[in-house]
Amino acid sequence: MPNRLRLYLLAEFIPIFSIAISFFVVLLGLFDLLANMVGYLQAELPTATILRLIALGLPRNLSYALPVSLLFSASYAFGSLAARNELIPVFGSGTSLGSFAAPLLAVALALSVFGFWFDDAVVIPSVAAKESASRAALGRAVTRSRSQATIMTDGGRRVWDVEFYDDASKTLSGVRVITRDGQGRFVSRVDAQRGVWDGAAWVFTNARRYWIDEVSGDPVDRFHATFTDPELVEPPESFRARADSVDGMTNAELAGYVEFLKRSGLPYGGELAARYERIAFALAPFVVVLMAVPLGGRLGRNSLLASLFASLVAATGYYIVRMVSMLLAKDGSISPELGAFLPLAVFVLAGAVLTARAKS
Repeated sequence: MPNRLRLYLLAEFIPIFSIAISFFVVLLGLFDLLANMVGYLQAELPTATILRLIALGLPRNLSYALPVSLLFSASYAFGSLAARNELIPVFGSGTSLGSFAAPLLAVALALSVFGFWFDDAVVIPSVAAKESASRAALGRAVTRSRSQATIMTDGGRRVWDVEFYDDASKTLSGVRVITRDGQGRFVSRVDAQRGVWDGAAWVFTNARRYWIDEVSGDPVDRFHATFTDPELVEPPESFRARADSVDGMTNAELAGYVEFLKRSGLPYGGELAARYERIAFALAPFVVVLMAVPLGGRLGRNSLLASLFASLVAATGYYIVRMVSMLLAKDGSISPELGAFLPLAVFVLAGAVLTARAKS
């Protein structure tokens, strides 16, 4: 009997969820189209180009629509069951609310795991592809190459000054690398016409090295047609132009950026919090369903309007707590771990309490 009840719940939930996520994806696509329609018309873009831009935006729309669709469909399904008094025989059979809703929670957890992978592997590349295609179609050049890049690494011990970094070929032009000791005293300098990344280190051409002889204390310099130093291994990503925010980085790129900030001795709390927050926010589908289970059963009549209202209130509350905690983490008031996982903990606890207090 419990398994038949759970299958009945899934049969109630799946059609609503399919309609809801389709509706929200299309709605978000229309909003994006209307927001950019004037620019498209002014540039006289062909219909095929506009449709391609819309298609590139679909993965992001799907990612945004997933939590809201789950919350709405779960609360609507339980509200419909309550309005038809069908929860009475469910609880009368001795099945608890948590046991009855277990399939929905399992589906939400699976979608959370899928969403984490989907955002990293599909959404972020598709957003970058859309921005690149949009800029190209509208005549706006975009590049991740960079002119006059100056960065510090190894906690400020090493300073890189580069006239130009070409991201396509992973090459540096006009390179100067100064290395200092822990007290800031000069150790060595490398000047090179060009540097090429070989996958493990930089290979410099027409390079001249300067250093202080340890015995005599005199300055020494030497010319090299090609030169490689196993300590000069700063990855090419460190030299990229960073006009985009951390939201446009994949998980691997964001992890590398945090490590770069650590090596440079720069503040990295906000970026580390953003990295943790991606993990926490990936569980948003599970959190919203956990809250919708007890809320939907309490809504009773007018389940459609009540489910919409509950969806808006719960989603707004979650995003507000998330925004506040991330702001506190970025300005150093709380730790990055607390800033990222506090909203998740608060709403999981709220959902667990509401489920425990629900009548069974």
